[in-house]
Amino acid sequence: MKGLKIAFILALMAILILTACGGDDSDDNQSDGDTDTDKATGENDGDVDSGGDGDMDTAEDGDISEEDQAEDGDDADGDDEQVPGDEDEDIVDGDYEQVELAPLEWTIETLDDGGDVGKFSSIAVDSNGNVHIAYADNDNSHLKYASDKARGWETESIDELGGISTDIKTDTDGKVHISYIGETVPKYINNVSGSWSSEAVAGMGCMSMESALDLDSDGNVYLLYFSGGSGASLCTNKSGSWGSETVGLGPHGDDLDIALHENKIHISYHKNDYQESDLEYAYKDGDTWQTEAIATEGKVGRAHSLYVDAQGAIHMVYLEEDKGKLVYAVKTDGSWSKTTVDSTGNVGKYNAISGYQGHILIAYYDATAKTLKYARGYQGSWAGGTIDDSAEVGQYCSLAISSTGTTHVSYYDSTNGDLKHAQAEIK
Repeated sequence: MKGLKIAFILALMAILILTACGGDDSDDNQSDGDTDTDKATGENDGDVDSGGDGDMDTAEDGDISEEDQAEDGDDADGDDEQVPGDEDEDIVDGDYEQVELAPLEWTIETLDDGGDVGKFSSIAVDSNGNVHIAYADNDNSHLKYASDKARGWETESIDELGGISTDIKTDTDGKVHISYIGETVPKYINNVSGSWSSEAVAGMGCMSMESALDLDSDGNVYLLYFSGGSGASLCTNKSGSWGSETVGLGPHGDDLDIALHENKIHISYHKNDYQESDLEYAYKDGDTWQTEAIATEGKVGRAHSLYVDAQGAIHMVYLEEDKGKLVYAVKTDGSWSKTTVDSTGNVGKYNAISGYQGHILIAYYDATAKTLKYARGYQGSWAGGTIDDSAEVGQYCSLAISSTGTTHVSYYDSTNGDLKHAQAEIK
């Protein structure tokens, strides 16, 4: 009898052990199911809303690499508080449907090798597809101009008293308008009459080192510059002669840009008052200037570019200086969203942005690799690559896109002291 009891107890213990093992298998299966659910709902580190900080593959064929997609970003754990309109998303991650972007094929040429030329380049494309570039002759302190309008590149000096901080635009007739700084004075030059005509927009006491320019739909000029301790001034020749007003940007700043859309004025600027280093945006609402901060954390905005698309959406690209990171920001429906373009090395000290039929194109300088690079975004997908790595190239880059999608970039070759031009077709 005692033997039967022992056998019964052993059998019962075996049943309990088997039951316990079966229960553990069930828990493991449930755990796997939870992981799959997290991935499907985007709650893992790879979700675009998590702020993952992976990097763009810019060295190969322009596609985002699997290694980049697997990188765990600084903000991916979700510990950082996300403010609506102020999230820092990474372009290489996302649970949206990807659109395959073919790499751009760049054609590169040297336009001017006569001395140390090519700094402060600015590029524009007119309605006929002709390319126009303003730039500095550093050896002679001249403003120079290059164009392929004659179906072959031609260069000329157009002002012997200046040529830094250039900004170039063309009107509906293909005439050229340029703002620049000559001997610390903001100046304006055009070829509307068929020959070049220049004039100073402010007096000698201005001490300005920054200028930006755009045209309204009637071809009137709006020229923006920082005027010493009085802040930024906006000048226009709309009335037939120059008039100006002070824009409430604060007394200190060292980078600015301007864009007009349906005659509404948009301004971006770097606020630098020795306590703050912020990127801010201003627009005119009736007779009053409204300002808002785009980025305020760390040293941001010293190098930035502004673009307003045909629908009125506002796009910017800017440098986070203390992180060496390039960031893209867009304002739609009243709020800003941000995307890390590239955070490998020290990138973005020089940058430019434009767009074409929903495509966003960014050209920028990689100070670590000393190369010119690009990023391209479309419908939530991004790709990038190298434009030119033949020497130390890419500083003072400027970008413009024709009405047919031909992308043009002007930039400085600091190894050889040359002005260079790169061209690619958006497909």
